Amino acid sequence: MNPRQRDLALAGVLFLVTALLYLRTTGFGFIWDDDANVTANALLSGPDQLARIWTGKDIYQFYPLTFTSYWLQDRLVGLSPAACHAVNLVLHGLVVVLLFALLRRLQVPGAFWGALLFGVHPMATETVAWVTERKNLLAAALALGATLAYLGTSGRRYLASLALFALAVLAKTHVVVLPAFLLLLDVWRRRKSPIRSLLGLVPFALASLGAAVLTVMFETRHVVRDGAEWEWAATLPERLVVAGKILTFYLTHAIWPSGLAFIYDPWTVDASRPTAWIPIIAWVVGCLVLLMLTKARGGPFRSLTFVALSFVVWLAPVLGFFRVYFMRYSFVQDHFA
Repeated sequence: MNPRQRDLALAGVLFLVTALLYLRTTGFGFIWDDDANVTANALLSGPDQLARIWTGKDIYQFYPLTFTSYWLQDRLVGLSPAACHAVNLVLHGLVVVLLFALLRRLQVPGAFWGALLFGVHPMATETVAWVTERKNLLAAALALGATLAYLGTSGRRYLASLALFALAVLAKTHVVVLPAFLLLLDVWRRRKSPIRSLLGLVPFALASLGAAVLTVMFETRHVVRDGAEWEWAATLPERLVVAGKILTFYLTHAIWPSGLAFIYDPWTVDASRPTAWIPIIAWVVGCLVLLMLTKARGGPFRSLTFVALSFVVWLAPVLGFFRVYFMRYSFVQDHFA
């Protein structure tokens, strides 16, 4: 068996294990806001559904690709709970396989085990088992595809990466941070000079900016229309305190996924307490120390710095600095990670 055949076999094993783990979700029903997004979504009925989806008419989140996937599924197999959960299951398996391909492409030791851990990690359950969170899975698959294409050297692969990224932000805006991750990837791999990397990522950044503006515009309009409180009122010091707690929450739950919940109790934020600043100070100091060790010694510190900064970058949209409607209920949620 040559290396390519071996990787294909391992990818098949990953998909099979993931599918078997989540197979029982196909017997689950709809929950919480699945009615607003799927079963009773006005965008999926009527003569002009696609036009309304892609022009943003009567839409509160500009995720047109995700809503189009529901529209297409409705016409192919219907929007039964079993069919919706099956699509999520397949998408999650695809994400795991693409992650394995990326880790192999980056020559990361233990790529198979890393992808397997991601696939079976309990924190992924909320995204896979909640029909509405298809947007996470679809955006993740496209973002991973964009990253794999970006690592190529041809102009075609670059254009393919840009196209896949554009589709990813149309599935869910959270992936607007991908250009920052790709910059970290270039620096870590020493693929090109920082200036050349920045110039190449300008189109990606413009796509991110456009998607972010559209998301803020549509969600603000929706919240104002419904008369709901937009977000928790907080000063910058309070947001910094919360950001440190959020980072620590996701790191500790990734390492030891105990006490997971569908909705977590909101935290009491008191920036006047010196101890409240410990998490964010620890994160800032830790990253600075890693950067200094990378500059002084390189080696494993370079990879560790890349992992730490990537962790922060991918969580940046949900650290409390930007308007996230759900934070009026809780600062953290498993599907944010």
